[in-house]
Amino acid sequence: MTEILGLTHSIVRNFIDTVAYVLELLIIIRCVLSWFQPNPYHPVVRKIYELTDPLLRPFQGILHFGGLDLSPVLALLAIGFARSLLLRFV
Repeated sequence: MTEILGLTHSIVRNFIDTVAYVLELLIIIRCVLSWFQPNPYHPVVRKIYELTDPLLRPFQGILHFGGLDLSPVLALLAIGFARSLLLRFV
């Protein structure tokens, strides 16, 4: 029984880590894409924006320095905080 609980614990921790990593990666990809002005109608670009908009929207407008939007930095910090908080309770 303890083996099953240990395995379940490991699976949940790995799932949380993987989801957080994918979200962080998508935000970084979006930042890099913004430097190149990609075609907003390209299906891959649209999907990246669809997945990251809900993560970035709460932070947009909070930190602006000379036209530089730092909402991705805040989102990455929030994801890291949420990951560590969730892993602490698992």
